[in-house]
Amino acid sequence: MSEFLRKLFDSDFMPHGHCYFWRPEIVWLHVTSDALIALAYFFIPFTLVHLVRKRPDLVFNWMFVLFSIFILACGATHAMAIWTLWHATYRLDGVVKLITAVASVPTAILLIRLVPEVVKLPSPEQLRSANLALAAEIAERKRAEEEVRKLNAQLELRVQERTLQLESSNLKLQQLNDALRRSNDDLNHFAYAASHDLKEPLRTVAVYSELLGKKYSGALDEKGEGFLRYLVEASHRMRDLLDNLLVYSRTVGGSEDPARAVDSNEVAAKALFSLQMLIHQTGAVVTHDDLPPVRAAEIHVLQLFQNLIENGIKYRGASVAEVHLSARRDGDFWIFCVTDNGIGIEPEYLTKIFGLFKRLHGSRYSGTGIGLALCSRIVDRYDGRIWVESVPGRGSKFFFTLPASNGASA
Repeated sequence: MSEFLRKLFDSDFMPHGHCYFWRPEIVWLHVTSDALIALAYFFIPFTLVHLVRKRPDLVFNWMFVLFSIFILACGATHAMAIWTLWHATYRLDGVVKLITAVASVPTAILLIRLVPEVVKLPSPEQLRSANLALAAEIAERKRAEEEVRKLNAQLELRVQERTLQLESSNLKLQQLNDALRRSNDDLNHFAYAASHDLKEPLRTVAVYSELLGKKYSGALDEKGEGFLRYLVEASHRMRDLLDNLLVYSRTVGGSEDPARAVDSNEVAAKALFSLQMLIHQTGAVVTHDDLPPVRAAEIHVLQLFQNLIENGIKYRGASVAEVHLSARRDGDFWIFCVTDNGIGIEPEYLTKIFGLFKRLHGSRYSGTGIGLALCSRIVDRYDGRIWVESVPGRGSKFFFTLPASNGASA
């Protein structure tokens, strides 16, 4: 091998020209043909390399590079054919052919493996069809975008119109609210003034009726004393009615304290203290569980407890009145229950008793018909509910809900 490499460029054989007997027409025919082929082979690789550089997105650009090497090697073999006409360096000629063979074999193998991928490439007609479809899709998308722009413009216009209408409606609503607030204030002032002004002559009637009964009790017959007694009782009922009406108007008008955390146990104790005379007179038994804190105005909770406990005592049956107050958690609200063993309520009246001035038993039991209506209005202020379950002759259960105070637990 060392001797082969040492004589690589030696011309120690007979050149090809002797095979042609140096006949000019044959020699120059081969020289010209090999020269043109070599030139073509040398230009093709540069063209392919230029193509690969200009189109880096080509899928098989590596094949172009490999094919360029193969073509360049083929051009070198034709150049060596011209050289060996006069110089018999066949060792060098063999090396060039070996290089060409090394470049051609993998090129051929890879080209065979590349054919299935090339077959998958779309034809020019398919590309034209795809381009036409893409152009149609682009046109349709532009048309749709233009339609969307038009619809958006119309929607914005409608939104502006609707916004103006809402602003106008809100302004009118605000004006109505202001008027309603002024009306409520006027009604509250009127109710307060009316109840206050009516109390004075009513108090006079009650006082003089009682004085008349004390001073002339022996001078009147039984019928006259009955009339006088009815007059005193009517004045007392009228006084209670005015007091309850004043409380109801204040509750509706919202003039009480704002909502805050209230200890229901303390409020229940205050309610029982206010009702202690009625409890003592009737011998009623009033109990309650450990009650939870709620978020409301204390005066409202007191009115709820006091009215419902008083009703349980007032509408008692033949036995001693037993009233129990309890509560259970329901989400963000507490459900309070006031249970009594009283006379109960007929089913057809269960939804009517919360109306203003609704009384079911006439003059058999004292009352104004405002207490339960007041309870209903109080519960409504806190987005709560109030309802009753009752069995005639076996008692009633009044339920109402109040919002739980933050941090309260069952």
